[in-house]
Amino acid sequence: IKADVPDGPDSPDPKFSHAWVIGGEKTTTGASVLISDPQTPVWNPSMLYEFHAQGASFNARGVGVAGSPIILIGFNEQVAWGVTALGADQADLFILKTDPAHPNQYQVDGKWLEMKLVEEVIQVKDQEPVRMTVRETIFGPIASEFVWQNPPGQEVAICRVPMVETDRATIQGAIGMMRAKSCDSFAAALPGWRFPTANCVFGDSKGNIGYSSLGALPVRSALTGRDGAHAQDGSTRDGMWQAMIPYDILPNCMNPKRGYLVSANHRTIQSFYEIPFGRMTGSAGDTDRGLRVKERILEHLAENDRFTPDDVL
Repeated sequence: IKADVPDGPDSPDPKFSHAWVIGGEKTTTGASVLISDPQTPVWNPSMLYEFHAQGASFNARGVGVAGSPIILIGFNEQVAWGVTALGADQADLFILKTDPAHPNQYQVDGKWLEMKLVEEVIQVKDQEPVRMTVRETIFGPIASEFVWQNPPGQEVAICRVPMVETDRATIQGAIGMMRAKSCDSFAAALPGWRFPTANCVFGDSKGNIGYSSLGALPVRSALTGRDGAHAQDGSTRDGMWQAMIPYDILPNCMNPKRGYLVSANHRTIQSFYEIPFGRMTGSAGDTDRGLRVKERILEHLAENDRFTPDDVL
């Protein structure tokens, strides 16, 4: 039974995740030291499990989600990294103009278009296969029955960065991260990470440290608005995604002068950054956890010029 306690910093609820890394100029070893602390609930079976992945070109250990070979928090011989939730908006809904008399048509820019019908067969053990017809539009598949509070009869299409892309899967970026020999080569692998969005801090044995936002993020139409939180008008192409944000202009940082980096699900770029991510985890600014970690780092530096690995922990 949950205790009757207020929300906020004193709430016992999970605070999501946080990670921090101290650069080599401020450590006693000359290597960077990284801590990544996932504040996920204790479940059975566990959401995270520890494993060791080794091949001809990589040798890494860490934790990930059951069923996925991606190491979310881990290290190899030269580089360590920690991934925390970013939760940036990778999907939009489009309300279609339809006619009940022609259920597989929709109108765009004054012209009626035919939906593409795709038959999917789902094999079920010891039962008959389940057959589904997926209706595709220029915006994406019809998702009307899955949209919360969607009015009866209203057809809605969803446009999103796919969780699985056979030609450019996130695992390609993740393996590049596992192969990295330095922060530079680690950062070079990050554009391969497509889904989900995440914050990533990393450091190497030479003392370099870095941060980058991960994930494919759309360049939305000016009609969408800054937060992308509302369904868009699907009767025109004007609201469609324009492209993906070039990876090198996503928020990133390498070897800041202060010598440390902190990620705690907070906004990692100042308000001058004009590209909207949509409503996301920490979009309002610093979190209590991020501020406290920074405070603890500064308290230590006020009395010491170096961190031992235990100090960082």
